This record gives sequence, structure tokens and C-alpha cells, in this order.
Amino acid sequence: MGIYTDPDIRLPQILDNLEDRLFIIDGEFRVRFANASIRQRLPESPLGKRCYEVFQGRAKPCEAPLWDCPLTKVVQSGNPATIVHPEPSSDDATAGRYIRLTMYPVKDSQGNLNVMELRRDISAERELETQILRRHHHLQALNRISTAVSGLGLDAILNIALDTVLEIINGLQGGILLLDEKSKKLSYRVHQGLPARFVEKVKLNLGEGITGRVAQTGEPILVEDISKDPTALRPDLLNAEGLKGFISVPLKAKDKVVGVLNIASRTPGRFGIDDMYLLNSIGCQLGIAIEQAMLYEQLSRGRERYQKLLQYTLRAREEERKRIARELHDETSQSLTGLALSLRVLMQMAEIRDIEADFRERLGKAHS
Repeated sequence: MGIYTDPDIRLPQILDNLEDRLFIIDGEFRVRFANASIRQRLPESPLGKRCYEVFQGRAKPCEAPLWDCPLTKVVQSGNPATIVHPEPSSDDATAGRYIRLTMYPVKDSQGNLNVMELRRDISAERELETQILRRHHHLQALNRISTAVSGLGLDAILNIALDTVLEIINGLQGGILLLDEKSKKLSYRVHQGLPARFVEKVKLNLGEGITGRVAQTGEPILVEDISKDPTALRPDLLNAEGLKGFISVPLKAKDKVVGVLNIASRTPGRFGIDDMYLLNSIGCQLGIAIEQAMLYEQLSRGRERYQKLLQYTLRAREEERKRIARELHDETSQSLTGLALSLRVLMQMAEIRDIEADFRERLGKAHS
């Protein structure tokens, strides 16, 4: 298949209309062509200058680990190559962006091998991939917790859930507080990274501090820097531990709050809305598991009480049986022996006094 050529259509004009940045470099790293997308980003023309000086501000060709340039590999192999790198940036506006760099070998009219480099901004694609991966990790976390809540005890469920949450959102410290139905106070059941002396003293009323408000309202709270929050409790602990970013979510069983999950970090603004939504979903799942586990514990305690009561009843029955047996052996046996003797005497008296035969017969049967 031949290449269509038209003298009225020039290749540089076509390349200038590309949104992607495109330039051609010779074997000595000198820029021979740069399209408009490249030229508009530079204060002066890059033609004739070395690419690493113009685009990277380096005094020598780019190399790993900062920037692994595949130009030499493309020239030697004659095959195209693609790499992805963070966008070099000197300001916050372009920081955190990524480009995909693709190099193709091309020959000029003299047969010299050059490299055409195409740079495309893939920050949006990268962000989408990150979000997809993040969602995947979130689903993994939910699945892991779903597996944990099946057939395990309450403490095992809470420890697995806390481990999973801290791992998935890179939290530093956290804990799960449960609400006591009688006292209406919150206290830690499991925790990580928190001083034991602090955890043991925590007994929060509904509405007290951030955790108490979450338990009272049933709504999660996301704090960018808890050390600056005037409603936060124990500022001495927050300062000592250097806690900043903070999330607190309710653990619900239907519409009933049974506890609160707290996660903290030493980085301000470390957690975002996505993290809060994830933890809120986990909170609803955990709330149901906690209620079921508590009911199971109550059932187990009831079963233990029933077993103890049954054992007591059996002991009481056995003791009563022994008591009756003793009475039968001692008192009743003596009474029966005495009665038999008395009847024997009566029979003898009846014979002496020549009592009616029918009476003597009945008396004999009673004695027998």
C-alpha cells in the first residue's frame, strides 16, 4: 500500500495541529523538529538544542532512576519504545501529572536514524486507574470483613475489621468503641497505636467530643486537622501523638448506633470523602455483626446460666433422693418393724381370747 502525497499538504502543518507534544531528536540528542504544542510551552525555540537541556534542565542525558530515557535503545534496536513518567514540574499547577512518552525510529532523507518522540498527558487516565484500583481495594476490604463476620467472636471480628481498615486507607492509629446499653457510655473494645493509659480511661457520654457526637447523631465526621478542633477531647494526647487527619464513623445495626470507629493519621487532610464513604459502609456492616455477636454472647451467657441451674437442680434432686432414702432406711423401717411386732402381738391376743376367725384372718393378712 503506497503513501499518499500532496504538495499542498505539508507534514509539519499536520503535526502542529496535534494536541500531543511531538518532536524529533537526532542521535546526538539535538532537537530537529518541535510541533506547536511543544513550542508554546517553551520561552524560546528548542531547535538545535539538546533535549535533556531543554525539557529536563539537565547537563547530561537522562538516566535511571530519575528518568530512564529509551532513546539509545530505540536507535540501537530500531524498535519503538514506550514509558510512563511523572511530569517534571516546578509549580503546584502541574504537579502530580503523568505523561506517556513514546519513541519511534525514523530516517531522514540522508538515511540518518532519528527518533520521533510523542508525549501525551495521561494524568486523567492515571487518575482513573488509581480510582479503579482504589475501588478494587475497597471491595477487597469489604469482602475481607464480610468473611470475618461469619462465625467469629466479637473481639476477632473487631480486630480483623480494624486491621483491614488501617491497611486499606494507610491509617496510623485507630480504635473501635462500643456503646453500653445500660450506662449509655462509649468505651474502647479494640485499638491500635493508642496508649493503654488513655484507652482505659475513656468513658464517653453521648454527645461528648467528636466520637460522642457521631454516636448521638449517627452521622460520620471527617476532620482535616483534629489538633485544631476546639471540640476535640484530650488535646494533650493529640499533641503528644501528633495526630492530625481524623475520621469518626458510626457502627449501625439498622438505625441503632452500637459503636463508633475512629481512624487517625499524623498528616493533615490525609483522609478524603472516599475514605469516609468506605468507612461508613464498613460501619453499617460491622454494626450488624456487632449486634449479632452481642446477641450470641447473651445467648451463650444464658446457656451457661441454664447449665448451672440444671446442674444445681440435679444436685438438689440427688440430695433429696438420698435424704428420702435415709429416712426410709432409718425412720420408716423402724416404724414398719414396730407395726409388724404390734400386729403379731394382736394376733396372739386374738388367739388367746378366741376372737372370730374372720378377724384373725384379716389381722394375719395385715401382718403379712
